[in-house]
Amino acid sequence: MKKILLTGGTGFLGEEILKEFKNRYLIFSIFRKKKGIESKNIKWIKLNLKNELDFEKNFDLLKKENIDYVIHAGGSTPNRAYEEGNYDATTMGTRFLVELSKKLNIKKIIFISSISVTYKKKGPYASSKLIAEDIIKKSGLNYTILRPETIIGENAKDFRRLANILKEKKFFVIIGAGNNLNQPIYVKDLVNIIHLCIENHKTDHKTYSVFGQDCMTTKDFLKKIAELQGNKITLIAIPKFIVYPFSILLGVVAPRLGINPERVYIMSYSKGYLKSTEDLKIKTINIEKMLSFLKKD
Repeated sequence: MKKILLTGGTGFLGEEILKEFKNRYLIFSIFRKKKGIESKNIKWIKLNLKNELDFEKNFDLLKKENIDYVIHAGGSTPNRAYEEGNYDATTMGTRFLVELSKKLNIKKIIFISSISVTYKKKGPYASSKLIAEDIIKKSGLNYTILRPETIIGENAKDFRRLANILKEKKFFVIIGAGNNLNQPIYVKDLVNIIHLCIENHKTDHKTYSVFGQDCMTTKDFLKKIAELQGNKITLIAIPKFIVYPFSILLGVVAPRLGINPERVYIMSYSKGYLKSTEDLKIKTINIEKMLSFLKKD
């Protein structure tokens, strides 16, 4: 059985990776405060990505296990990246993880970056992801870098909060006209792509933008979320130039609110329709199926 070292195992994407991979691989999952899913094929390792000593303490254990692959799905969230400019978990954490991976002589590292690294303007979150990509590309390790669009799933906390608001309220404020395009990806589709990157050597030393089947404007996407929950929402558009000055202030005094210049830019940025690549021959589901869990609530 192949062995995987996973970062971010207690997060939304990490939990889905563990659920899908626990019967295929032996997984050593890193945690900082509290362990996640329990299984005979999941071994939890306490480690802080920002602490080099933690990597050194766990080296002998991991060396004995002959780790095959590293999936780097951990790091600073968009909100935390604004908290005191803190994105060390992504940049410094990636640097420490790469050094560990070299010593372990792994076959490949798969890094979960973000589509936001392709945007013209980059805040702390996108910048930290881009720095991490560069560290990996220059490491000499075999790698695949994935840049997912917005990840949707039943257990995504931020999305759940949004869905609950759109279920209950009759009015919802959006930044800009809402005509910017989005192409979200279902979390299980992303996990399938990660699996393909482990098993398919055609993905070696490559970087991919990954996304769902459907492209939809922000306003239509929000209305669809409300509609699937039996609600009809009226959207109130506020020009970006009005919101932006407040986002600068909130990004400093209340970073965890998630209202910062980078988020404002992302919310109103139109990426256009993204096309799939030949290497990633995975059929992603459409938005209707992606959001079908909302009908059950």
